[in-house]
Amino acid sequence: MKSAPRSRRPLRSPSAPARLIGYARVSTEDQAAHGVSLDAQRHRLRAFADAMGFELVGIEEDQGVSGKVAPDRRPALSRALVAIRSGNADGLLTLKLDRLSRSTRDVLDL
Repeated sequence: MKSAPRSRRPLRSPSAPARLIGYARVSTEDQAAHGVSLDAQRHRLRAFADAMGFELVGIEEDQGVSGKVAPDRRPALSRALVAIRSGNADGLLTLKLDRLSRSTRDVLDL
């Protein structure tokens, strides 16, 4: 029986806080100005990470990108996923699933 492949992530203390990368998205300029702006999302991501004891290693933002656009076609989401795959972050933090994607299939694939 084969063992699971080893992770390439650097070793951390089990008591170290999870290192998360934040992701924020707005679909339109109007939403950026009058809806849940990127500024508001940044503030809420930081507040949540602080309240839960997570280390927020960065925030990636896609401005003017629909949630229907595939994740691999969104520059900021792609950068966030690279950070996770490379071990620079342990996971992704977003305010709501619809900020991540409007497609159930894309969310499940992620």
